[in-house]
Amino acid sequence: MGKAAMVKSEERSVTQAAPGAMPAFLGGVEMSGKGVSTDAKDVLIPMARILQKNSPQVERRGADYVPGAEAGKIFIKNAPKQILDGDEGFLFQPCHFTQGVVEWIDRNKGGGGGQGFVALHKTMPTDAVSTPHPLDPSRFQMTRPNGNVCIDTRYHAGFIIADGATPMPCVIPFSSTGHSVSRQWMFLMTQKVNGGRIVDSWCVLYRFKTKLRSKGSNTWFVFDVSDAGPEVNGLHETMWIQTLEDYERGRALNAALESGEQKIDLGDGPVDEGAGAGAGASEDPSRF
Repeated sequence: MGKAAMVKSEERSVTQAAPGAMPAFLGGVEMSGKGVSTDAKDVLIPMARILQKNSPQVERRGADYVPGAEAGKIFIKNAPKQILDGDEGFLFQPCHFTQGVVEWIDRNKGGGGGQGFVALHKTMPTDAVSTPHPLDPSRFQMTRPNGNVCIDTRYHAGFIIADGATPMPCVIPFSSTGHSVSRQWMFLMTQKVNGGRIVDSWCVLYRFKTKLRSKGSNTWFVFDVSDAGPEVNGLHETMWIQTLEDYERGRALNAALESGEQKIDLGDGPVDEGAGAGAGASEDPSRF
């Protein structure tokens, strides 16, 4: 076979491959993942955030616009599929829970993005005081003498299971009004009992969607968490994981986060932005 014929043959094999599939000519190549680190310390777990009406990813003419982004949809930066539909939602396997106070440089004073994160505290710093929000004096935020803002945030880490794709590790943050959603979900978890004991959180899958909330003239989207099983008499049944592999996946992520071997990505700006304030807020943190 001539060189030209070989090139055309290879071009046809690549063209006929399904989108995103490995080219046929690589199928027989022995590989071992060289050049790729599988060490948990080298991989930050991304966050899933609800887009609000003024989130920068929604602004079509903005530098941060993401195709398909709309208020009420879920944004996961750097994920293979960055935008998930809030009406359809996704399944989530919770594996780890932690709570802390995140200190940020005030976005309105030059913070934001990866440059905003300062520190994660176990409790609210004693020198933080309630101050009027610079964009809306009717709201308040906890501010330190150095001008940094402190936001009490609850983090649920686990795996997003959507569209038949490989389960993707992700962290879902909740602050202010989102705290009630997190607590209600935690109560739901405590009801999953076997032999008189609460089961490990990663034994059960939950359905995540988004819904619109409003108070006065303010509207914002929050997560809506429910059991993911079939609906019986108006209530959804528990959806248990299906395999021991599912269990081991959840157990491993919990152990990696508990030990500090693996970290969540806190460097993408606070989730505490306020209704309509944008910047990728995942829920409204305003104290109305």
